[in-house]
Amino acid sequence: ARILIEQEREVHIYLIRAYYGNNEWTACVSICHLLLSFESNDIDAYRFIARCANNNLELETAIEYYLKIIEIVPFDSDSLISLIRIYYKMNNYNKVIEYAKTMTQEYPAVREGHIFLFRAFHSLQDFESAITPLEALLELNGNDLDALLPLIRIYYKMNNYNKVIEYAK
Repeated sequence: ARILIEQEREVHIYLIRAYYGNNEWTACVSICHLLLSFESNDIDAYRFIARCANNNLELETAIEYYLKIIEIVPFDSDSLISLIRIYYKMNNYNKVIEYAKTMTQEYPAVREGHIFLFRAFHSLQDFESAITPLEALLELNGNDLDALLPLIRIYYKMNNYNKVIEYAK
């Protein structure tokens, strides 16, 4: 019986990917729900429902399904990054900060968490807090211009010209 369920799951996953690849979001979501009818916590089904919802700009639904994944796999990097991007799109910078902090703690070498953490603090005009993720990026790569230039600008805004000169060298 388990072999039949596994084979049926493979067929569903194949259909899900085919529909998703053809941008047929409604059909993809329908197959995901079929899969969930016999695999109630299938992460792939949740992920594709979330992606389809995001593609349809149904952001609340996308958030709901990414959170379901995080309940099962607490530090799922794909779900964390997706939540960060969605909340950033929604201008919910406090949620961006919450998930970006988790991302940078669990995956310190992933640039995107640090970049969105910086962007969220910067959007909130919290320049002091925006420094930390930029410095973390520079620890990963001392030549990272995406971190270096904004860091110099922030220190300039804060009238910390010694730091401007230090980082401009």
